[in-house]
Amino acid sequence: MFRLTASTEPRWLELPHGVRIRVRPLSGVFLVTARNAGEIALQEEAKQAGEAARAGAPLDPRDLNVLNTDFVAARLEWAKAEHLGRHGILAWEGVVDEAGAPVPYTHDNAVAIATDPSLMRPFLEAYFATLTPAFFEGEGSGRSSDTATEEAPATAEAAPAETIPEPEPQSAAETAQPE
Repeated sequence: MFRLTASTEPRWLELPHGVRIRVRPLSGVFLVTARNAGEIALQEEAKQAGEAARAGAPLDPRDLNVLNTDFVAARLEWAKAEHLGRHGILAWEGVVDEAGAPVPYTHDNAVAIATDPSLMRPFLEAYFATLTPAFFEGEGSGRSSDTATEEAPATAEAAPAETIPEPEPQSAAETAQPE
């Protein structure tokens, strides 16, 4: 069963190092714009790679560039975190500067938190977890089992069986292929 829930309230996410961040609800549209941000960044980098190749300085696929599939995957994830950090993080607790003073909220600081190497993956996983139960399965319904052995009870009447006519046999002349 899918339970449609659309929380409009910001929520707090727990991250490593004692960091808590308050985020706006993650909607489908917001998620798509985050994915698009990564693709737009890669398109720009691919354009620059093409210009470099035309200028006689082609990219080495072993370097960190759009010819390296590991780089592409990481760049997409980083751009997603950057977008979600800039537009999704509303506040935080447990973020201090070198002197131990609380760091004020700014969009740039939100991006720095979201893309920090030790926080980026936990941030994305925690943020996506706010969407997954409601968006894909419905809150409280639990995940379905991959090893279910019992068939679910039917909830609709069986459709009437239709008789599908057999095709008419064709003569050899009708089925011959032209040479």
